Amino acid sequence: MNTIKEKRPAYGMPVAEGAVNKPEKVNAMPPGPPPMEAGGPDPNAKLEPHPPTCRPSEHPGSVPGADVEPGKPGPGMPGGGPPKAPPFPRMESIDVLDGKVYVAEEPYAEISGEITDGAMKNASYKTDEVCLNGVYIGGKSEYRIENSAFELNGYGIDDFAGNGAAVMVHDDSSVTLENVHITTHGVIRPATVAHGNSTLIVRNSVLDTRGGEIPESYVPRVASGMMEPPPGLKLGGNCRTHLSMGNSRSYFYDSKILAHSWAALSTDSSWGDQYLEAHNCDVVCETVGYGTYADNGCHNTLEDCRISVDTHVAIIAGDAWVKLNRCTVKSNQYGCMLHGIRGHYTEVTEGHITGGDWDVGEALFFVKSENVYLKLDGVKVKTGKYLIHSVVNEDDAATKVPEEMKCKVYGVNAVIANGEFAGDIVHEDTDRTMNISFINATLTGVIRDAYIALENSRWIATGDSCVCLMGDVNPEQIDAPAGVTVSAMAGEGCVLKGTYTLASGGTLAVN
Repeated sequence: MNTIKEKRPAYGMPVAEGAVNKPEKVNAMPPGPPPMEAGGPDPNAKLEPHPPTCRPSEHPGSVPGADVEPGKPGPGMPGGGPPKAPPFPRMESIDVLDGKVYVAEEPYAEISGEITDGAMKNASYKTDEVCLNGVYIGGKSEYRIENSAFELNGYGIDDFAGNGAAVMVHDDSSVTLENVHITTHGVIRPATVAHGNSTLIVRNSVLDTRGGEIPESYVPRVASGMMEPPPGLKLGGNCRTHLSMGNSRSYFYDSKILAHSWAALSTDSSWGDQYLEAHNCDVVCETVGYGTYADNGCHNTLEDCRISVDTHVAIIAGDAWVKLNRCTVKSNQYGCMLHGIRGHYTEVTEGHITGGDWDVGEALFFVKSENVYLKLDGVKVKTGKYLIHSVVNEDDAATKVPEEMKCKVYGVNAVIANGEFAGDIVHEDTDRTMNISFINATLTGVIRDAYIALENSRWIATGDSCVCLMGDVNPEQIDAPAGVTVSAMAGEGCVLKGTYTLASGGTLAVN
């Protein structure tokens, strides 16, 4: 495989010499302190266990919507005021704090097996109590859960605070799950949650969340306590199988991460340096939802995974990136969706796909009003329509570009390298330019409204197209059937001018 040369263009300028550079990191705002944890303990307080103080389902705060005045909009929604957490104290059947285990006298769960300060082995945990956590590992603890099974039924109430998770790791703790099977049935009832500066390692395990029915008392909201994805994502479902937050590190090996809808491997509320990684895993989202998600400060890598989703393989937003290496992928709609929400117009979102076999129903890269760097290298791709499609984001929370900066921001920049690719590249975002570098590649498809550079590459236009040609391009590198016209402008480094009849009968017209 050839090495890709990368060179960063100036904002709003077309790419020269057949290359696009990975963007320099742009900090729109100073990072500031980590956000306060919704519904969490005072970070300066002494760590104490959180056993149930009553049967969780009988606590008045366990009723979704109990924190909202009847008839008022939910927290975080327009007109609803700042986000806040449901008024429910976190309750755990088992706490591991600074290396010491505490099992609740009344755990409201069936628990068996060997449970010590350092490990939980050959154990079984079952509960039908709403909002109840299974095992919480906090402080500075190192803990192992081996050859064990969890089954949790009933809704959770705040996955940002970890309420309802089977296993939650927090603070500076580290936990390893090996040969563990977790099944949950219920709204926001995650299998695993990692928060703070914790480390979660999952090996040879099955995390399976089935979702549930949203309680009638729920008041829609965005942020803590939300029981469904934000409306702008246009998704569905009500449970995330895994959730990473803070500056946590989460690693999954040889495991199955199964979601019915919403999310398999999710991230949220990063403090600026969050990381999630999966190797040789089955990542499944059966219905509307995504395989993995990364927003500001989140960085996800999936390698040699088998990914099957109905709608989105990955969603990426803001200053974040996702790398998908050598994965086998089936998506009925999208590969990577990249979008900007409530961000700064200089932020750059990254999506990298290297190697692997992808089958997507609509678009490999779907870009919604965001500056992006895309890299597609040595991948076998089958797409229903688009290789890259950029549009204007209709989300009310979409990042806005000032009038004076339109088409001057970083824009949509992509490297397509080392392979034969089929699919259209269509740019419909009126706030940005699109710049594509083809390197040792062949594209068969339409290209509309993009600057393109062809380095040891070839383009076969399947329909009328309009581009700006950059660098040393010759007519032999472009082809089209009879009746198809490629309308082009000669950009920097291009000396073509006039009308050329292409090998298959089409026309290249260069101004």
